[in-house]
Amino acid sequence: MSREGYLSGSRDSSVANRWATLEQWQKENDLKEFSERTRKLMEPINPELVELSENSIESAGGVVGILSSNDPKLGEIVNPERIFDTTEMVDNLREDHLTRCRLFEYLQGKLDDLIEDSPESLASRVLLNSAGNLKSPNFKQGYYGVEKMRSREYTVVLAIAMMDGSFDVGRQDKMVTHYRDGRERSGMHRDSARALLEYVRNNY
Repeated sequence: MSREGYLSGSRDSSVANRWATLEQWQKENDLKEFSERTRKLMEPINPELVELSENSIESAGGVVGILSSNDPKLGEIVNPERIFDTTEMVDNLREDHLTRCRLFEYLQGKLDDLIEDSPESLASRVLLNSAGNLKSPNFKQGYYGVEKMRSREYTVVLAIAMMDGSFDVGRQDKMVTHYRDGRERSGMHRDSARALLEYVRNNY
């Protein structure tokens, strides 16, 4: 719908309501910049499908707080209003489609940088990124709008889940799957997502 079409339905509305309508039109227009797949992957979190624990929200708040402070570009994406409440920032990351799409593309670029700068930081499956070895989400399969993802794509999705509170920090399998920095690691994609967030924190 055009800008005029949005506004024509609110001629008698208050200025505040018309401004909100215009903002919504702008967001929907901006979303068109992203691919259909990105939009599907980054659909807002449905709280009826995903259980959000207090520990996960608290953990996500810590991650978002540090990253938005250390990385100005990421801060502009996740906290453009410069709020201080990390819980509010985390809630917005789950609910705002445009913010999620912008963050997804930003972290994709950062993952490319990490692969070039320090490939040993990532699990072999993520480095290979094989189209013949796709990953289904371990929780709520199909919930992301797509049922299977390539490994690098899934790594970014998990990194965002660790920032929006939908990653359950209390239910993760402890089985050793690989080694990094001489240490046993659990979950190739989970560990690669953590490595990505560490890289973003230290390289901006």
